[in-house]
Amino acid sequence: MKKRHLILVATMLLTTTAFALDPITKPLRTKVEKLPSAESITVPAGQVKAMKKLEAKEWSVPGLDLKMVKLPAGEFTMGSPQNENSRKADETQHQVKISKPFYVGIYEVRQEEYYRLLKADFDFERWRHWRGSLADGMALNFRNAVIRGSATGYELLLDNPMECISFVDAIAFCKAINERESKAGRLPDGYEYRLPTEAEWEYACRAGSKGMFALGDDKKIIEEGTLLRKRQSANRDLRSFAGCDEVSAVGQDRTPNAWGLYDMHGNVAEWCLDSYAPYQRDKTTDPLVSNDAPEKIIRGGSAYAGYEFMRSAARYYIPFDIDYYPFVGMRLVLAPAVEIPMPIKPTELPPAKK
Repeated sequence: MKKRHLILVATMLLTTTAFALDPITKPLRTKVEKLPSAESITVPAGQVKAMKKLEAKEWSVPGLDLKMVKLPAGEFTMGSPQNENSRKADETQHQVKISKPFYVGIYEVRQEEYYRLLKADFDFERWRHWRGSLADGMALNFRNAVIRGSATGYELLLDNPMECISFVDAIAFCKAINERESKAGRLPDGYEYRLPTEAEWEYACRAGSKGMFALGDDKKIIEEGTLLRKRQSANRDLRSFAGCDEVSAVGQDRTPNAWGLYDMHGNVAEWCLDSYAPYQRDKTTDPLVSNDAPEKIIRGGSAYAGYEFMRSAARYYIPFDIDYYPFVGMRLVLAPAVEIPMPIKPTELPPAKK
């Protein structure tokens, strides 16, 4: 049975072949309420004014209930020291300045937020994980059935983080929010909703901490105890602050960092704007790496990764157009507008010079 389950999972991840649809045997929660127009959502004028002046400590995207908290401008050491457990060679420590305050999502973007904005008319009742997650960019884990290895549909898991989305999907989600909020006059001058830069992500994750994890009271236990044992034991101890068994509802039974941000370690990895490149030692201000590489940075580890990928400094990169990884999601920021570095697909790269 175990072998059959492994084959099933591999098939779901590696092929887009459409299988025969099984009949629905249990009623589903298939209705996702469509988001009303931005102008029709009333927000107290004082709250909007404070947010636009970057004076509000917290903000919630109107209609989506996407809660955000303001982080101050500041400086920090990005990367990891050479003696850090599981450190990689491309994590060279360097000083980074974040020059302006910005808002960051307290939670990873949930499936309900994504569906209400972009997929409210999708026929969830007829969907099956055999074909939908790969062909349509739908979340692989948005039904209990997928987690249990069954082809039969169950209720949607709308509080789970949105996953199985490509970098392009994430950018489209941000663009849709910006269009709504700009039309409603609820964007600070020069700011936009977007994915964080890699530097903004690590700054938010660390929340002033300097160790392997931003854990507060758990830091000593994890760094001095857990990591001396085998990986399986390490992951078991990480359940107090990260989703290490399976992707689960955002923030569920876990501990936020010092800035109140949940799941910066674990649950799903999160897209960043940066193209991949090794760090330089020079001090930088508001860095954003843009090049022709088709890979984009993801951060934070996931429920399917070991503790070494959950470290505050851990970096990983994947092709920007992959849309079938159930361990990749996103977290939004409301931050200074930047030119989004869109990759070039490998097939579209110019020929190498002779």
